[in-house]
Amino acid sequence: MDIKIERLKQKLNEEVRDLYFDKEKNFFEKHFKFLVKKFDAAKEKALEEVLDEAFISNEESYEDNLLKTVANLGVSLEFKYKFIRVGSVVGPMIRMLLPILLSFGALLLTINSIEDINIKYLFGMSIPTFLTYFTSIAVIGVAVGVFYTKMRNKRKFAIYIKERLKYEIMKLKDVE
Repeated sequence: MDIKIERLKQKLNEEVRDLYFDKEKNFFEKHFKFLVKKFDAAKEKALEEVLDEAFISNEESYEDNLLKTVANLGVSLEFKYKFIRVGSVVGPMIRMLLPILLSFGALLLTINSIEDINIKYLFGMSIPTFLTYFTSIAVIGVAVGVFYTKMRNKRKFAIYIKERLKYEIMKLKDVE
């Protein structure tokens, strides 16, 4: 790969990290270190994949390589990362589940001890079966959350890199 392209790739990597990666500890990082590590790893992988997919190693001029990279990112944004807009699916699900979750939360707040909850009566299953379902749903939820975070960040990084490369192309045209 061209040295100029390699430098630009490294510069973009640093810019994206400065803009989108948190440097300060927040509540989740203090209390849920395992989940934070998974989500941070998904962000790292998303950035690596976007940079690797975008920059095609060809023995062409710098400007031609930038144009191909912008075109490649445009195609990726139009087809690969387009399905990430899941608000139309998640919104109605949250509206349906919110009353159930609020009712369950209110139930948990009104009990004096865990022994007051009759799982068999409430859900029609034994406690081990309920815990198995609950754990399975939690694991699947975390896995889907990590995947969604990775894909959303890929889209965000691709948009930023594409716009930044368009700026680089405009600078090259102004110099000429």
